Amino acid sequence: MMMRRLTLVCGAALLVWTGAASGQSDPAAARATGPLAPLDVLVGSWQTESTGFSTTLAYRWRLDGKVLEATNEVRDADGKVIGRYLGAYAWDAGRQEVVFWTAGGSGEVHRGRAWWRDGVLWHEAEVSGGTIDAYASAVRPAEGRLDYFASYGERTAGPELLRTDALRYVREEESGVRLP
Repeated sequence: MMMRRLTLVCGAALLVWTGAASGQSDPAAARATGPLAPLDVLVGSWQTESTGFSTTLAYRWRLDGKVLEATNEVRDADGKVIGRYLGAYAWDAGRQEVVFWTAGGSGEVHRGRAWWRDGVLWHEAEVSGGTIDAYASAVRPAEGRLDYFASYGERTAGPELLRTDALRYVREEESGVRLP
């Protein structure tokens, strides 16, 4: 009983410390500088629909622009949630690259690296606990939209990805957007 109470108190203290340590009262107002600055174009909420599903992506800065949090909710044609994901991008100073991870509600974990080239955000990732073991993707931002290209099972991102069919995400209206 004492250990359980201690765990709860320590967990609550960690949450309070994390919020205070970030020095950030309004996550939506934060902006990244340095190597993460190009990712600022992703901030906001985005939606798309395709055959049999719809998905909503939301991005927001955490820790005073040092981490970009990403959430994704996927729904089937009837509106039932069939997948939820939480992830983050950060600058890895030791590796001198942007890294990311994503965890899915099903238990899968994606780990990878990302980089900007020619106005496109490229990704290469390995997946554990999922139905695939790797993927390569590209996100091309344009006015009010994100075009997402992916090759599942592929390990190397290259220009051939941009010749595949894209999912086109459209920015949700700024008024009324509530990030999870």
